[in-house]
Formats: sequence, C-alpha cells, structure tokens
Amino acid sequence: MKIKEQKIQSAKQRLAESISRLQSDLFTANTSPDTMRLMASLGMQRKRARMDAEYLQQAMMNIFEDLELERSGNTETQKAVINILEDLQDEITAKNRFLAILSHELRNPMAPITSSLEYIKLRGIEDEELKGSIAMIEHQFGVLTRLLKELLDVARISSNKLQLNVSEIRLQELIDHTVNSINPLLEEARHTLEISLPDQPVVLIADSLRLEQIIVNLLSNAIKYTESGGTIWLRVRLENGSTIIEVQDTGRGISRQMISQIFNLFTQEETPSAHFKGGLGIGLALVRSLVELHGGTVSAKSEGLGKGSIFTVKLPLIPVRTMMNGNSTEGGVKILMTQNILIVDDNKDAADAMKKLLGFAGFNASAVYSGREALTAVFREKPNIVLLDIRMPELDGYAVATKLRTDPQLSDVVLIALTGFGQEEDKMRAQRAGFNHHLTKPASLADLKAIFDLYTS
Repeated sequence: MKIKEQKIQSAKQRLAESISRLQSDLFTANTSPDTMRLMASLGMQRKRARMDAEYLQQAMMNIFEDLELERSGNTETQKAVINILEDLQDEITAKNRFLAILSHELRNPMAPITSSLEYIKLRGIEDEELKGSIAMIEHQFGVLTRLLKELLDVARISSNKLQLNVSEIRLQELIDHTVNSINPLLEEARHTLEISLPDQPVVLIADSLRLEQIIVNLLSNAIKYTESGGTIWLRVRLENGSTIIEVQDTGRGISRQMISQIFNLFTQEETPSAHFKGGLGIGLALVRSLVELHGGTVSAKSEGLGKGSIFTVKLPLIPVRTMMNGNSTEGGVKILMTQNILIVDDNKDAADAMKKLLGFAGFNASAVYSGREALTAVFREKPNIVLLDIRMPELDGYAVATKLRTDPQLSDVVLIALTGFGQEEDKMRAQRAGFNHHLTKPASLADLKAIFDLYTS
C-alpha cells in the first residue's frame, strides 16, 4: 500500500507556512507603534492558525482513513505515519519555544516604559490634557501587557507546563480586588455590574492570581460583547459542597453552532469588522484550563444571538485544615534598617528607569549594566537588595547569584530575579541559583514594594 504522498507533504507544508506566518505577523506587530495594528495582526494570525489546525486535522484524518481502508499492515507505511506525527510534534514544540522567546524579548523594552510611566505619575502632572495623554498611554500599555501574558500562557497550556501556586484565599476579598481592577473598563462601556455574594465567608485553597484571572477573563468577555449601557451580573453561591461563580450579561449571546467550541483555543465567533473587539481568542480557553487545574468545571449557556450569555464556574469547596505557606522567607522575616538597592541589567534604559523610579519613591538605588560589574558593586555599594536581570552577556544572572551565595558575608543580601523569563522552570532554576524571589518584567512599583515590605521593620 502507498500513502498518498501529496497529502502528507501538503500537511507538512501547510504547518511550516503557518509557523512562518506566525513569526512574520508577530514581528510586524512587535515593530509597529500602533496598538490597533498589533491587535489586528494578532487577530489575523489567530484566524490563520485555526484554519491551519483544521486543515491539518482533516489531512491526518484522511491519511488514517486510507490506512483503515487498505489495512495492509505495511511496516513502511507505519513508519511513514510515525515520522509525520514526530515531525508535527517537533514543529509544535518549535512554535511554543518561539512564543516563549518572543515573550521574553517583548518584556525587555516594556520594563523601562512601566518604570517611566510610574515615575511620571509620582512626580505629578498639572496639565489636564497631558494627564489624559498619560492615562491613554497607560491604558494601551495595559492592553499590550495582557496580550503578552496571553501569548505566554498559550505556550504553557500547549506544553502542559501551567502550574498553580495555591494558598488559602478568601473569595469575597479576591472578588473585591478583581472588581476594583476592572472598574475602568465597566465605566468606559457604561455597564452596570450587579454582585451577589454569600453572607458567610467563602474560603478556598486555590491560586489567587489564577482565580482572579478566571474572573477577570469572564468579566472582560462580558464587557467586550455587551453593547454600551448593558448589565452584567457576578454571582457566587455555595451548592452541594461546591462554590459556583456565575457571570451573566445582556450581550450579543452565542450561536448554537459556537456554544460547543467557545472554550477552544483561538476560537472567536466571526463578527462584522465594525464590531471587531480585538483579542487573540484564547481568554476562554485559559479559563477552562485554569478551572480544570483547580479541579473544577466551566460551562457556557446562551439562548442564541442577541440574548446574552451565562458562564458558570464550579469549584470544589475544600475544607481548610492548615494555613498554606505564604511569601515569607526561610527562617522568618529579616528586618533591615535601610533598603539599599542595586539594580543589575544590561538593558541600560531599563536599569536607569528603575533607578529613577525607586529613587523618587525614597529608596537608595544604584545601577550597573553587567554581571561582572555586579560582583564588584555588591561590595562597594553594600546593598540589602539586588534586582538582578537573568539574560546578560558573559556572566548571566544565574551565575552572578551562584557566586554571591558562595560568600558568607553576603548571606543576608536579598536577591530578586527581575527578568523576561517567567515559566515555572525559570522560577525553579532561579531558586536553585540562590534567588529569594522571582518577578517577571515588566514589574510595577507595587510588585517591588510588596517584596520590600517583607524585609522592613
């Protein structure tokens, strides 16, 4: 028996073209100063990726149908199929690696932008028109940051590397924080949000950041697909040993054909260009993956287009037996009389912007621009805290941390990895090298202060 070589070659060629277009689209978007161009380019890539995935799935089904029909048992055929599947897996791995590298490279230029924006806000702005421009930059930068996080989460989900950092959380407090963070979007769309919570406290063992991401994604989805002036409901209730979180809206609804696909990666219902809302079509896929990692389920319900939708998350209500470990360091919280901070980053703009921000916030901050300079500066500046980039030429952050930890005089120095590498293996490697904490760029002043406060009396 012979497999139709045209089908095999066509499938492989289509995947190669998909990866090439992904790289081209993302490079074009990355080099464009226009946020809308970025979103449109990524949106086009999403559609292409979905079409290519469907094509490849159909091609492989055709191949296996041919095998089933002919049933020759030919070992050459079996080897050919195995080789095809291995090639496809290699291409998928390469695609995920590319997304991870892209995310790191995008984070580096974003870090000084974050620091500079916060510095400007701390200095204060009198001009009302300038205040509006700064607010617009901040909002659009937030859009870019969310897109970047979604890209990286796609790679983690695809490679099954998305992990949870669980602790004891109080759901009502988390929802208060979540609603505060999303209020600007609600106000901009002139929506009304109605919240219903149980009278008794709801305590869960969960990853607070990821649970907040679940609720934010569902609320953002409702805001995005509800016409201005609509109503959104966020309800929480306890039911048969489970916590039920429900988000309902008066929005455009979901068609019967899409309801079964709505949680698939890169899936968005086609809309007229005038109503295109942007995004990568992965927010709901992330919701499903995160909910399932928590041992729960998520479902969608809609009576059809124009009739709104209801998304229901069901999480197990786990009895809390002991307090989970928090962010305190081994051996308890160290008390530092002063906070001298050394910033180490080969991106001079990023290092200088962070130095300026921390200096204005009242910290004693200095900066150097290489790993070798850091080893000298630690003894000269005598910092309590070192903010250390990872990817640097000659001597990277891991090597610097390892060398610093071999000196008993520096045992009390707090090492914080401030890097574009944010996957679980990166955090574990940082911990092995001797870092106390790991932050992913771009980090805000609030992120840094949360760690600094652990070491302040």
